[in-house]
Amino acid sequence: MLAILEQWPSWLVNLVKTIVTIGGAYLVGRIINRVVINRLVRLASRSRGHWDDIISEEIKRRVVWWVLLAGAWLSLSYWQLNPSWRTFEGSAIIALVGISATLAASSIASRLVAEYGPRLSPSVPAAGLTQNLTRLIVLVIGALVILNGLGVAISPILTAVGIGGLAVALALQEPLSNLFAGIFLSLAGQTRIGDYVKLDSGGEGYVADVNWRTTRIRMLSGSMIIVPNSKLSQAIVTVMSNRRPADADVPVAVDVGVDATRDLDRVEAVTLDVARDVMRGVSGGVPDFEPAVRYKTFGESKVRLSVIMRAKKQGDEDVVRSEFLKRLHARYMREGLALAAH
Repeated sequence: MLAILEQWPSWLVNLVKTIVTIGGAYLVGRIINRVVINRLVRLASRSRGHWDDIISEEIKRRVVWWVLLAGAWLSLSYWQLNPSWRTFEGSAIIALVGISATLAASSIASRLVAEYGPRLSPSVPAAGLTQNLTRLIVLVIGALVILNGLGVAISPILTAVGIGGLAVALALQEPLSNLFAGIFLSLAGQTRIGDYVKLDSGGEGYVADVNWRTTRIRMLSGSMIIVPNSKLSQAIVTVMSNRRPADADVPVAVDVGVDATRDLDRVEAVTLDVARDVMRGVSGGVPDFEPAVRYKTFGESKVRLSVIMRAKKQGDEDVVRSEFLKRLHARYMREGLALAAH
């Protein structure tokens, strides 16, 4: 085999060595992933905390790529390159390693904030904005470290960014005002994810998330109120209840319109019977909860009422609402209770 290789041109021999090295590095990475990292993941899953699960999962996603880059680094020694090209290719590999490590660190930091943020500081929710800011900070620090490692002067870049930031701030006043208002809302803890709030505009519901631009509030009907952070920071907000656990049951309100000529006592009895059946028969319902019917408005041709039920946890509301409407429609058809046209 060696005699055959000696007859080949040098560039072909170097190419074969490079392919073998990179291919071997890929196989080594797969073996490390399967034997070592998988065992670490299993060990982490048995521990009490989740931080080791997060770290091991992120390493598992990238270990093959890291070993491949190591193989590429070794392959450089096979080629007779001029110093400038060798420096360039070495710097490119270092940059790729730094970028991959930075992405891993940002993902780990973001997931750790989501996992442990509410435990360490209940007043600061692990909202989308909090996680994104954490990811952004790690990415910026990683980028500066990579540039410094490549010999790029950071001071002029920071100066240029500072001057350019003033122009960007003037051009993006509204997005930035929403961003900083969202940061203020998260740090102040006046409204937290899971709080039931009522706005001075009349909307009310549970705070679902705070991102860089808006705050999402889930109404009892399932609809979503999207409020710009700058508007929410200036609004009069009544916090109706404190944050509830993620697995606590949630209210489900369904609005129904019926023909105004029907017997409302009979409408109420039939509607409650269907609601109780849904609470007991649907997996997402709360069996021991007693539904309620509240009449809301009375018009020339219809009466609007709201049916109050509960779901076991966030996410079950749609199942309860859908099954209730389906069963209610079928029952009204059998009972001759016409639904009002909108």
